[in-house]
Amino acid sequence: MPAEPHYPQRDIIVFLYKRALLMNVAGPSEVFSTANLETEELLRPTPGRMVWPYRLRFVSAAERMVKLSCGAGMEAEPVPDFSPQGGYTLIIPGGPGCRAATRSDAEVTALAPLVLGAQRVVTIGSGVGLLAATGQLDGRQCVTHWRYFEDMRSDFPKVHSRADSLYTRDGKFYSSAGVSAGIDLCLELVEEDLGQDIASRTARILVVFVRRTASQPQISASLEAQDSLTPRMRQAVGWLNDNYHRNIKISDIAAVVNMSERNFARRFAKDRGCSPGVFLERIRLDAARVLFTETNLTIAAVSRRVGFASAEHLSRLFKRRVGLTPVEYRTRSRQSAATGFKSPDAD
Repeated sequence: MPAEPHYPQRDIIVFLYKRALLMNVAGPSEVFSTANLETEELLRPTPGRMVWPYRLRFVSAAERMVKLSCGAGMEAEPVPDFSPQGGYTLIIPGGPGCRAATRSDAEVTALAPLVLGAQRVVTIGSGVGLLAATGQLDGRQCVTHWRYFEDMRSDFPKVHSRADSLYTRDGKFYSSAGVSAGIDLCLELVEEDLGQDIASRTARILVVFVRRTASQPQISASLEAQDSLTPRMRQAVGWLNDNYHRNIKISDIAAVVNMSERNFARRFAKDRGCSPGVFLERIRLDAARVLFTETNLTIAAVSRRVGFASAEHLSRLFKRRVGLTPVEYRTRSRQSAATGFKSPDAD
């Protein structure tokens, strides 16, 4: 009987601890689980003979039932009873209990050999702190959630921590800013393992609207604004998100929320700490970052697409706000995509 078509099976090992964030566990796990189903759909093997490309396993330092942040319990294999196979990917989630886990000799001691033996180590948000506690991240770069950036710098000064991008890779260590960035990162790993078709099918099933690239910022101007805006100002920001590509005057935005131009500008600056014009520039720059990363559009074409008056205006503002020219930013983003996610075997 001919062999069934299949990909080599890889173990995905998720390290659990008390009060790990359920979303940090479930989000990445569902990427690999869904990739299994999409691979089966694509290959259509003989019923009952499918070898899934990923086998998910959940482990803990000692407990067989680990209570996560929301109170849900999750079954796990205690590390002393666990015998991993070679070539596995280790996922370390973040969560409210991560700081306590980094200070627990039992947790760190259980995790350290798993890190040492893994082909790839993936951290989600604050989970990078638990990895750093093993000492195996010293001298390497990592990304963490912006809220925990200062903690990482003070607790682990030998680790080069960053909070300026969604995810990154240094050797076999892959770190992400949080759960949604972790999903983006895991989709990159699926593409690395199984190809673009399976990764794209997986993203569509999970309703991931846009797979973000590693170099995109953690917080967009629009998302940051939602934290503190009054209902009228939130309406104005929503309108700007839909219309930033147009030639917009302050009076246009004020009219949307039925305010005078002067009163609107004053209220907006009070809420956001910047003028409406500066905030609009930030939205346009966020959009330009995406286009420079994901398309081959010229600077002039990008400037027209996002609403800037000219390529010169965009280039000047981009350099001032981002610290790189558009060409430098595009080159660096593509170098990250080309070299940051190659197979660890190539190191």
